[in-house]
Amino acid sequence: MTRLPFATLLTSALAFAPIAIAADTAYTSDVSLRDTTVAGRDADDNGVRDDIDAFIDLRSSAPNVASAKTELVGYARALQRTLTSGDVTAGQAVLDRLAALSRVTPEWETLASDVRSLTVNTKVRLRAFTSFVASAKSATTFVPSSAPDTKTLTDCLADCTLILFQNGIFTTEESAMRDVRALQSLLGGSFEGQTLLYAVNYNPTDGLGDLAEVFLQKFGEHTLSTSNFMRSLGESSVLERFAVDFLTRKLQAAIPPVTPGNVLNFLRNPTSVLPSAQQLTPSPADVNALVEQYKTAYLDVLLRSLKSLHDKSSDSTYSDAKVSSLVDTLDDALRKGMRAVLVPYSQGNLYATVVYRELKARGTPLDRLRIVGVAVPSGSIPGGGEYVTSQSDLVVGGLRLLFDVLPPTNASVPALQSQDMGLGHNFGMVYANPRWAVSTDLREAVRRALRSLDP
Repeated sequence: MTRLPFATLLTSALAFAPIAIAADTAYTSDVSLRDTTVAGRDADDNGVRDDIDAFIDLRSSAPNVASAKTELVGYARALQRTLTSGDVTAGQAVLDRLAALSRVTPEWETLASDVRSLTVNTKVRLRAFTSFVASAKSATTFVPSSAPDTKTLTDCLADCTLILFQNGIFTTEESAMRDVRALQSLLGGSFEGQTLLYAVNYNPTDGLGDLAEVFLQKFGEHTLSTSNFMRSLGESSVLERFAVDFLTRKLQAAIPPVTPGNVLNFLRNPTSVLPSAQQLTPSPADVNALVEQYKTAYLDVLLRSLKSLHDKSSDSTYSDAKVSSLVDTLDDALRKGMRAVLVPYSQGNLYATVVYRELKARGTPLDRLRIVGVAVPSGSIPGGGEYVTSQSDLVVGGLRLLFDVLPPTNASVPALQSQDMGLGHNFGMVYANPRWAVSTDLREAVRRALRSLDP
């Protein structure tokens, strides 16, 4: 590992101390990190913070991103409103703008992740975001590649079927969009004369604040911890990098400060103060231990959140305003005579129970609705539908120890895969992955649901 410059070591402790920001101070990313306000500064009043504007300008200079600047600004503006507006429906604009961004650049996932991590970059902004998530309503949008362009939904009733994906727990909007695209790749664009229209219903997860707390505890509350968490909402893809960063900072913090009393000694013999590069490099054992600690804590929060939602949704009188968007979408489509297959994944199955109950209470015709559950954390599928659960899914397996859960249907996925923190629960990596036979089970279950719908 490269030794850090002395000046960096000397100033790192003070570099990001919170400050009162003068009006004439340029609102750079470093200044934004020290800002104690939620809104930050938006000098041109375009709804986007100045440091995010600067980032978008920089990224838009790349040829494959230039055409996406308008949509990226729109996404950033929608995301900022989740922090500042108090509007529980603000997530709909975020999902719509993300869908629009995905139409114009192949870099859409990375750009969305970058903007979110920069937007929610301090603890005060993280608190505002988790507060929004706790009360936010769900949002629904078409996957751009399958959205009806020349046809309206009404024109499409005779030969179209809606495949509606419901996201899992602790999932970002771009992960949910990626998952429904994986489902689209698995099923194709048509089936036995029916055009398949794909949409995602995004439901934020209760308990996100608890997960953020665990992440910050495990990986340190240094300047970039909040941004690191917001990049993937604590998912596993970069855990090792976070662990190395955190442990390296701990080693750096142990370096004796240069004071007037030892400055002469430092100038004569810098190595007496600065350690060797090896001393600034955490051992693999320490990195692995920290990652394993986080995995255990992550699973604990995840199971507690799912159990809480399970207990609430099991109450026949329970209603959840979060699912109103999905209920409205399905109610409208079914009353118009459209066929629909709801594919809820993970926590989505628990919300699907509430959705089905709400639809029945409204008197919605359900003969053209089928439900195919994936990674099901409950004891039944609404409407008697089929389901797919991997035997190596540790999340569902853990819940099975707490309450009645449907038994696994497939044993093709080896346990403790390196992906997905070894949990075996990820939709794209496990359930829609053509490498595993469980994806064939999922595809055939949806096809049987499609065949069973009235023509």
